[in-house]
Amino acid sequence: MRLSSLLPAVLLGAILTASAAPMKLDTYLALRGPAPTAKLAYGPAPSQYAELFVPPGAGPFPVAVLVHGGCWTSKFGGIIQFRNMAGALAARGIAVWNVEYRRVDEEGGGYPGMYLDMHAALDLLASQAPKHGLDLERIVAVGHSAGGQLVQWIAGRSRIPASSPLYRANPLKVDRIVSLGGLADLRHEAALIKSSCDRDLVQLAGSPSSTRPDVLADTNAADLMPNGSRTWLVTGALDTISPLRVAHDYAARAKAAGDRAEVVILPEASHYDEVAATSPAWPQVLGVIEEALGQPAAAAASTGRWSRAADASVARQEIYPTALDGKIYIAGGVLSEKPGFTAAVEAYDVASDTWKTLAPLPEGRHHIALAPVDGRIYGLGGFSGEIPHWSAHDEVFVYDPTLDRWSKGPAMPQARAEGISAAIDGKIYVIGGRTPSRPDAAHFRDHADTSRGDVLDVRSGTWKRLADAPSARNSAAAAVIDKKIYVVGGRQLRKQPDGSQQTVNVATLEVYDPATDRWETRAPLPLAQGGLAAASHGGKLYAFGGEQFVPERKVFAEGWVYDPALDQWSALPPMPTPRHGHGAVTMGDRIYLMGGGEKVGPIDASRKLEVFALPAK
Repeated sequence: MRLSSLLPAVLLGAILTASAAPMKLDTYLALRGPAPTAKLAYGPAPSQYAELFVPPGAGPFPVAVLVHGGCWTSKFGGIIQFRNMAGALAARGIAVWNVEYRRVDEEGGGYPGMYLDMHAALDLLASQAPKHGLDLERIVAVGHSAGGQLVQWIAGRSRIPASSPLYRANPLKVDRIVSLGGLADLRHEAALIKSSCDRDLVQLAGSPSSTRPDVLADTNAADLMPNGSRTWLVTGALDTISPLRVAHDYAARAKAAGDRAEVVILPEASHYDEVAATSPAWPQVLGVIEEALGQPAAAAASTGRWSRAADASVARQEIYPTALDGKIYIAGGVLSEKPGFTAAVEAYDVASDTWKTLAPLPEGRHHIALAPVDGRIYGLGGFSGEIPHWSAHDEVFVYDPTLDRWSKGPAMPQARAEGISAAIDGKIYVIGGRTPSRPDAAHFRDHADTSRGDVLDVRSGTWKRLADAPSARNSAAAAVIDKKIYVVGGRQLRKQPDGSQQTVNVATLEVYDPATDRWETRAPLPLAQGGLAAASHGGKLYAFGGEQFVPERKVFAEGWVYDPALDQWSALPPMPTPRHGHGAVTMGDRIYLMGGGEKVGPIDASRKLEVFALPAK
């Protein structure tokens, strides 16, 4: 008998009306889902069974093996709560093998029982597959918390030494792993496992003996790499049981060993949001599972998702990065420590997820705009000096990647910083920002917002004045769509009722057409965000983050996408790390966000590189 209705109306309603508040343990324990198609025992103990959920239809069906968490004990729920996810997956045409197993507080549980249970459960799955139309060529193991440790261990079963009690010849191959807040690395995370779950390694890995001196050699997933697996480490940004650091550290070890691993961040999600089909995070989780199976990720198609890549070498903000030949370049920036700014340059290689330090700028700069033309990168203007003693410059520096060398280019007609730049057809456009208001300008207040635009014809080395923008502003962001420049957000220095000068955010979106030298005003951002970052993809404008000084000081996590055809903005999943003064660069189907400040002002500069996977078409 197959399931004819896998998600009852109550569950569907819960998905649609789920609260954005992070899920707590009591809500997780109350999760329920549909009954399984069948309950099948793989051993004589009460906990040695699995639940099979078969979707409607003829099959063959891809398979998700679910392994629940609960700190390796029976105290914190388990297979019953996982029916919530199982039902949602089956409704998407994915067969589910929901595994129960003996835990440390059950007879025969812990080491070696729970590992032997994984073997037996997968052996039974293999034997049942033909009967139920299950396609074991498309299989993913999904585990939560303690279950994350077990599914990551499953991926390495072929590397278990033949002398181990856990050895199995020719185990079922499961090399696609989704670990939801997993506590997988027993060797490196023993202290965290003790503090989060009150578990000792002897319970999870056994005691050393003369024949088994290293108890982690056959129980620790990280010791069983490389194994040819690909792992998605999915973690809520608010997960305190398995914090983001755990996922990043494991991913780094997997990559160093030669396996593939990706960190996926669920914004505003707790440890329990990671597993609930009723959570706002579910579309992202479902998207990962379907990606692992090679399925079209329709549930996540309208949202996109966040992940984390390698941190940059230098923590900096007020940067304007650019891309050239598969690499992302950052130059200069504001530092949180003395001397307050830098000449450092580095490049991120997207293919290898690595950073490389390059020749520094001829002089230290921050708010220096970068633009690529004809295989070279142009660094335009920028400030020198530590806040508030800033001086804008008109110099243009040109970087040749083949020589790793900077040279001087044609100076701008006017000193300028905090403006935007864009490269189109061999020309570089510089618009807005701040320019000196006095000849000896050496302080932030000695500069004024400008609406001026200029264009450099790189091949002739000449500058030309453009039509002024409708708005004078600084700290805006811009991107090119169909050879037009979209300038969004930013701020203006305005006089307040008490006579003071304050930087006030603006939400304005203005579009410049180089073909006509004319401007057009379009729908404003839903929020006025200054110091934001922007990029374009697929004919749409994406804007992220920023900061605000008045009426209250705050850093934004909000992201937005603008559709020019509709003249309309829509919300994106919020940034995992709220920040401002960061940069955004599109590479392929992803937008890379790097650097920036995590608090208002020139403090808490960041090295983080977070990646937004763009929604599927």
